[in-house]
Amino acid sequence: MLIRELQIINFRNLRYLRAEFGPGIHVIHGSNAQGKTNLLEAVHLLVTGRSFRTTIDREMVPWQREGYEATLIRARVEKGGYEDRFLLTFNSSEKHVFVNGNPIGRLGDLLGRINAVLFTPADLQLVRGAPGLRRRFLDIEM
Repeated sequence: MLIRELQIINFRNLRYLRAEFGPGIHVIHGSNAQGKTNLLEAVHLLVTGRSFRTTIDREMVPWQREGYEATLIRARVEKGGYEDRFLLTFNSSEKHVFVNGNPIGRLGDLLGRINAVLFTPADLQLVRGAPGLRRRFLDIEM
């Protein structure tokens, strides 16, 4: 599985980002507060329909952006010789997800369409915390 192209518009501090990816490992680097974690959060949002940083969608809307209408996250994903197109759009009141132009009714239907694993410093609780946290993590990742 490979994200061939990613486009992010009006997501947190990212006004516009477009990237193309080829096979292999990619390193995202930059100074503090440049949007590296926001980029990863946008990908996670596209994969799961939810943020790993907040449960309130309006917190992902850019602050004080003149003319803001909506946030848009698009990706072209290659998997098993086929290509799927994902689109997630939201504003402070609603969220819509489309795969190949077809609306996804439940966010749970996104799981498994793009395989990704997120590991953040907060996930150290998987090692130190209760066994239930490890089971939940494995259930989600499987």
